[in-house]
Order: sequence, then structure tokens, then C-alpha cells
Amino acid sequence: MLVTLKEIIEIAEENQVAIGSFNTPNLASIEAVIGAAEEEEQPVILMFAECHEELVPLHLIGPAMLNAAKKARVPVCVHLDHGEHIEYIRRALEIGFTGVMFDGSVLSYEENVANTKKVVEMAKMCGAFVEAEL
Repeated sequence: MLVTLKEIIEIAEENQVAIGSFNTPNLASIEAVIGAAEEEEQPVILMFAECHEELVPLHLIGPAMLNAAKKARVPVCVHLDHGEHIEYIRRALEIGFTGVMFDGSVLSYEENVANTKKVVEMAKMCGAFVEAEL
């Protein structure tokens, strides 16, 4: 079942457990992570990092991640990991990612905060949650 990052965090707090988060840049890793989560009856976070774009494009792997999450018997968040460009994050949100991470750590603090605010506004409109590296 597809859930937001916020919902996953609430589950972790409520049950006082850690939630596994795994980068899944191919179908085999998506199936393995969800299979293990279902076997253990635990929620999980599927992630895709912007740096994996060379391995498989977001527009191909993103829908596969979301489809697998929706069919899962456990809560699954689909999260963009280390999104460095606002336009890339926008694409992930448009595809349906339920959490995104903006990594503006190479920017000045002021520019990082300003861009993080932009990402938060975009995510809010999509019902997604934001993690940021300030």
C-alpha cells in the first residue's frame, strides 16, 4: 500500500521501530525489498536517487516503484533520494513520489534554504513530504 513519508515516520514513532530505506534502481531490487518487507510484515521506503538517472531514467523506474508500492501488503513510501535539481524533484512529484529529498548542500546556506522552501511548496501541492539536507 502506497503511503507518504510522513505516514511512514508516524508508523515508526507509534511502534518505536526503525524503517528500512533502500535505493532500488532496478526491478530486481524493487521486488527484493518489497518481498522482504512483506515477509517481515514491516513498512519500507523505496528510494531512487537522482545520481541513478544514468542507470535507468526516472520516467521508467518511478512508475514501476509506484505500481509495486500500491500492490504491496505493507505500507511503502516511494521517495526521491538526494534530488539536487528542483526540476528533477518536480518530475518525481508529477510521477507520484510520496516523499522527496532536496540536497542543496553544495549551495550557500541562504540559497539552499530558499530552494528548500520552493521544494516544500511544490510537494505540498502534491501531498508529498520533504526531507532536506541543509
